[in-house]
Amino acid sequence: MIELATARARVRENVPAVAIRERRLAETLDCFLAESIYSEMDSPPYDKAMVDGYALRAADVTAAGVELAVIEEVFAGQVASQAIAPGTAIRIMTGAPVPSGADAVVMVETTECSGANRERVRIDAPPKRPWQHILPRGTIVRQGDMVLAQGKRLRPVELGLLAELGYAQVPVIVPPRVALVQTGDELVAPGDPLGPGQIRNSNGILQEMLVRRMGAEAWNLGPVADDESSMRQRIQQGLQADVLLVSGGVSMGDKDLVPGILKQLGVECIFHKVHMRPGQPIWFGVRADG
Repeated sequence: MIELATARARVRENVPAVAIRERRLAETLDCFLAESIYSEMDSPPYDKAMVDGYALRAADVTAAGVELAVIEEVFAGQVASQAIAPGTAIRIMTGAPVPSGADAVVMVETTECSGANRERVRIDAPPKRPWQHILPRGTIVRQGDMVLAQGKRLRPVELGLLAELGYAQVPVIVPPRVALVQTGDELVAPGDPLGPGQIRNSNGILQEMLVRRMGAEAWNLGPVADDESSMRQRIQQGLQADVLLVSGGVSMGDKDLVPGILKQLGVECIFHKVHMRPGQPIWFGVRADG
């Protein structure tokens, strides 16, 4: 019998290296990053207008009522063809790059246009500070920043960030396939009536959900009776997976057949019994071929 810390160490020593694959973002939800991701660009990639309004020089509008000449109009996805000069403004929409020379944006709700072609604008609420309503380049992420660390689980938020930074695919750890087998003549499927001496197979759903929550692929082979032939067939099937988790059948009873079957199928015992309760009879082994 060994201590729990020793058992954990031996498991880590005997787990083979994980497989790594490049996958499209749409295929990586809940996967784990195989390496850290560094940004190759600033985000936002330009000084960005945060509101619909007018880009201008804050120094030109120090009081309410100042009028400026509107020299251009810029929408998101466009770039102004000219810079802001003293006494001028550019009508700008949310998300558009702030023109050169501008250091503030005022909201359209605080302005009044005039002229046949809206060529002039009165500013009724001057900017309170330079860079008002502007998100400067690189505010969210700077080029070269580590944005996601190795081992990070990719949720929708992380995938959105990767897409924003230009990543179409990323290296991820391939989720291991975990086969699940529950042993015992007494097991009955949830929803089925119980007979004398029977219990419902709660371990099956519990283990499957735990495996899936950890990001692995669960292959639930279901319960198997305490019959050597049936159990051997089910365990042999489960050994096709990366990991086989068998519940029951590893203690000292007459029908605790799992260790013997595993040995016959080429699985080497690394340890049997750990100084802990519950779970003392736990058995761990590896196949010679990994």
